[in-house]
Amino acid sequence: KSESSVGLELVRNEDILKAVTARRRGTGKPSLLVGFSAETGPPETEARRKLHEKDLDLIVANDVALAGAGFDSETNIVTLIDRSDRIESFPMLPKPEAAERILDRVHSLLKETPHSSGKKSSWPAGR
Repeated sequence: KSESSVGLELVRNEDILKAVTARRRGTGKPSLLVGFSAETGPPETEARRKLHEKDLDLIVANDVALAGAGFDSETNIVTLIDRSDRIESFPMLPKPEAAERILDRVHSLLKETPHSSGKKSSWPAGR
């Protein structure tokens, strides 16, 4: 060990959602794009901004600073916002149940979304 200090340089990662959106504009796939917005405060304003900026179909937003929500918890509190500005907020739920509700909304949106192949979604009904 020495008395000299050590520096660490951080490099910004590529915005993966923007890259997928660009691909979708060129290919039409994926037919549905979902993003997640973890915020430390009321998440709706920032989630809406991301939804529009990244041209998403649905964003799942949550305030990770709330007790019982976020990364180090068995539960979560999420709000779903779609491109039609339909908002659905859920109370604190176990993460598997929150995931089911998110997937239910995705399933619903897939049924509404025209697919380039013209085929209906093969998602199992009434899981």
